Amino acid sequence: MPPDDEKILKIKTVTLRYIEFEDRMRMAARLDGHGQMVFWLTLRHCQRIVPALVKCLENDSSRKSAIDRSLTLSCRQHVAEWEQRKKPSAEPVLPSGEEHSLLPRQVTVACREKSAALLFPLEDGKSVKLLMNLQELRQWLGILYRQFRHASWPLDAWPEWFTGDPHGMN
Repeated sequence: MPPDDEKILKIKTVTLRYIEFEDRMRMAARLDGHGQMVFWLTLRHCQRIVPALVKCLENDSSRKSAIDRSLTLSCRQHVAEWEQRKKPSAEPVLPSGEEHSLLPRQVTVACREKSAALLFPLEDGKSVKLLMNLQELRQWLGILYRQFRHASWPLDAWPEWFTGDPHGMN
């Protein structure tokens, strides 16, 4: 049996885009040393992933902040998205049609003190992991949120501090 490191393929970069014809999010991923894969995320997947990832950010904030948590989280989100816009655009991961495409049966979210991960199990006993520090997580969620809006998907999985809804903000 191979060590755990050999069973987990790591994602290096991703490009997330809503594909209207599929009514799904396409997450094209460049794997570290293993080519590319495409993950199709349904609304149901996303409505489970978003609250779990948001909770990672909220838990981090509750340990550090003595001021209004929603305001702190909203500010950190805006800063992360602003920082992302300042950076030169990374080369997008463009599916070529030759990569493995997967509609995951499940997606596991794991939170650590300074990071979060999405784990996609594969049929061969291996898994693919997208590991993000909290800044990258905020940026990834910002992209996912914009894709939700583009798709006209319901936004009820998103907290008020994220959507910028002034109701509930101080």
